[in-house]
Amino acid sequence: ARSVSLLVGTVLVLLAGDLLFLDLNWLTNGILFGVQTLDCVFLGTVYIQSPWGSGSGFFIKDCGQIATNRHVVQMSAQVSKRLLDERQEIKRFLEYAESAERRGLITPSEAEQRGQAKVRLKEVETVYLTYCLDKKTPEITVVTESNREFPATVLRVSEAHDLALLQIPLQPSPSVRTGRTLGVRPGDQVYAVGSPLGIRGTVTAGILSGWITIEGKRFLQTDAPINPGNSGGPLVSRAGEVIGLNTLTVENSQGLSFAIPIETVLEDLSSPD
Repeated sequence: ARSVSLLVGTVLVLLAGDLLFLDLNWLTNGILFGVQTLDCVFLGTVYIQSPWGSGSGFFIKDCGQIATNRHVVQMSAQVSKRLLDERQEIKRFLEYAESAERRGLITPSEAEQRGQAKVRLKEVETVYLTYCLDKKTPEITVVTESNREFPATVLRVSEAHDLALLQIPLQPSPSVRTGRTLGVRPGDQVYAVGSPLGIRGTVTAGILSGWITIEGKRFLQTDAPINPGNSGGPLVSRAGEVIGLNTLTVENSQGLSFAIPIETVLEDLSSPD
């Protein structure tokens, strides 16, 4: 099924079940990604599931090697804090619900939510105990664009950057076309590909805002939205080349997203064939 609707300067396209945001200027100028170019980007992007969440990644080699963020596949202080915060929030709600029930004030909706909260609390505590305290090796699953699932092995993690290299048993794999950031300029159109909020095959559009240095590390800054689940996905130039790996956003700030330059990705994750 295909559908098109107007959305504040963009066209939202549902193509073969995948959401795609396209800039209207491309349409009016007649300069639009070819279907083949889009297919290459989508085919080379994967959805990654871990016990504590999900993220994105992309094939950097045709031997099944995938680049992603380290925090997507390895427990970190940030993930640990998020789990503890969620546990505390659930406990506060359960205390409220139990108090409301004792006073006969709990609503049917709250009673249903309480049941769901208890299930979620058990899940959160299990993940925290298993991977934060016991530090067990997590099972990582990669889902390709064709909906095939593979167990993934973590080959390498970068000590300097939020990067990890995965391996899945898929050869040949549809690797993306990488570009160079040397010729990229502020104002250039860019696209963040990934699975925000678990919605696979999504593209958000924006511009390259410039370069920024954070704690001695250089990042591409863009206003293309990078939502939870986009982490590890490719940042794509107008030419359809991957120029960065989406990595983070600034909390409580609108329009601030960052990507690790592709040269840094390839250098940190270089691995012999």
